[in-house]
Amino acid sequence: MQNEYLERVINDLLAAIKYINAHPDKTKQKNYVQNFIYFYNKEVSVLGQPFRRLFKKYGCTAILRRYCNNGKIEYEIRYLRFGYKIIVRSGKLPDAKRKFIEAANAACECRV
Repeated sequence: MQNEYLERVINDLLAAIKYINAHPDKTKQKNYVQNFIYFYNKEVSVLGQPFRRLFKKYGCTAILRRYCNNGKIEYEIRYLRFGYKIIVRSGKLPDAKRKFIEAANAACECRV
């Protein structure tokens, strides 16, 4: 029983290695670090009413990506849930948060 399990694991690993060797473009390393960004209650209170409800109910989170290109750091905040598609970029994190809040408020106004 243990030998069968080990054989299955080895076969899966060999298949993964073959796939990586056959498709190098699809397995390239990404040039960003992804994490969650949290908004404080003070920042959430500035958002439009639909976002206030969503952020309070599901947590005050969005996706933060930190890109590093040629020594220049750039932040991207993404919110792709519940029919909203908000993506903003900036060189400084506080500016990115401010732009995200502005974009979220604009998205709320468009839905009304």
